[in-house]
Amino acid sequence: MKGLLEEGIKKGAFPGVLLIAGSLEKDLINFTLGWAELKPEKRKLSSETKFDLASLTKVIVTTTLVFHLLERGELRLDDTAKRFWNEFHHGEVTIRQLLTHTSGLPSHQLLANSGGSLENLWKLNLENNPGEIVNYSCMGFILLGKIVEKVMGKDLNQGAREVIFNPLGMKDSCFNPKEGPFAATELGNEFEQKKGAQPREGIMRGVVHDGNAFLMGGIAGNAGLFGTGKDIARFSRMILAGGEGILSPSTVEMLFTLQTPPHQEKRSFGWCLPGPYSSGGDLLSKKAIGHTGFTGTSLWIDREKSQFVVLLTNRIHPRVDSNDHIRLRPLIHNRAWAEMGKI
Repeated sequence: MKGLLEEGIKKGAFPGVLLIAGSLEKDLINFTLGWAELKPEKRKLSSETKFDLASLTKVIVTTTLVFHLLERGELRLDDTAKRFWNEFHHGEVTIRQLLTHTSGLPSHQLLANSGGSLENLWKLNLENNPGEIVNYSCMGFILLGKIVEKVMGKDLNQGAREVIFNPLGMKDSCFNPKEGPFAATELGNEFEQKKGAQPREGIMRGVVHDGNAFLMGGIAGNAGLFGTGKDIARFSRMILAGGEGILSPSTVEMLFTLQTPPHQEKRSFGWCLPGPYSSGGDLLSKKAIGHTGFTGTSLWIDREKSQFVVLLTNRIHPRVDSNDHIRLRPLIHNRAWAEMGKI
């Protein structure tokens, strides 16, 4: 395994990599290799390094809090988004559709360069009829995050800290972290500038890379969460333990169950399910869920094996100029699942 990870660093797929793969009881594989930062000077990655987890925010925070509120009797899956935010223009779009990426909302669109205004979110046009097409949508999860905040009466950071992080001992997980060490991401925001974003200067450390989350004050339903590998392992074990006081076993079962229309991308609520070209590799059982993040992060949890793989990299540092991780990631997972199966 170590050689495969070192090969990724050598080829430039990512500057550094943290891998924790384990069971409900213990870590079985644990590597921290390479660099947290290459520019302006090299700084080594450590087990304490906090990563910008990017779209892992969608499943660790937003999806978990939606089901927390469902279990409390404060919302239902077929409630409309408009029930909670009347300003939203599409009265037919439901929480179920937002969770399964079938709302019809676009995948991504830069919101107005004003952190306090949600006007452009409310006015987004639908690209498909709700419920028909799976179209992975950051915009849908931004909306979900605002629904969660409205119902809870607090922001996602505070809600997640009370419901998820503190009970699980995820002491390094939060939005807008104040202390490092951090895995650096992009130098400026050249990637989003090409899409019309306002320029951001310098290496990003502890500041969310996603432009929309940044404009929303660093706290959004699609991105903004920072955390360590150890914390994500704690979250994984909660899922493997059937919810462990955070979610009920029946809710966890729903997270592992296909929820999207036939002949579409296989997804449950929030999570990806195994299928061809899965980022989690070829050795997943049918009872597995996973997700990736743009910054180079990944989490897969296999309930049948009672095992998980946390794979965290800073692949967009110092620039977004390589997709080598897409090929390498399932290879790493295959190796991890196989090695754990032999222990």
